[in-house]
Amino acid sequence: MVLLAALLFVVLKYVLKYYDEKVRPDQEEVSFENLDENIHETDLERFLRIAREEGNWSQCIRVYYLMVVKALADYGLIDWKKDKTNHNYVMEMASKRGGPKFLLLTNVYEHIWFGEFALDNTKFQQMENVFNEYLKIISKGEA
Repeated sequence: MVLLAALLFVVLKYVLKYYDEKVRPDQEEVSFENLDENIHETDLERFLRIAREEGNWSQCIRVYYLMVVKALADYGLIDWKKDKTNHNYVMEMASKRGGPKFLLLTNVYEHIWFGEFALDNTKFQQMENVFNEYLKIISKGEA
């Protein structure tokens, strides 16, 4: 009886998870909290404008990093999947011309976002230039 209950639990858990994954993306609104799970379906520029208006410089860096990851995926330089880590992408880029710069941007992003490094407008503008330069390099096919 216990075995039957455990089996039923596992089956129901799988079915509910499958159903939840199929239904939720269409119904779930994209927000800053789940932005990294929806980079291809989201207007990242809009989120960048919002973060900029709020003066949330670390959130701006996060959005810029997601824009870089999206661009790398769009140009076939990485294989984006929402369950991959930044380290996975760094490894994919390691042998490519733009790999060292991507490693630098990954370290900057992680230091600012996860390390809660205080970022003022001046430092943000400096980093914004670096991110924009790299986005141009990607779009030119030079990454």
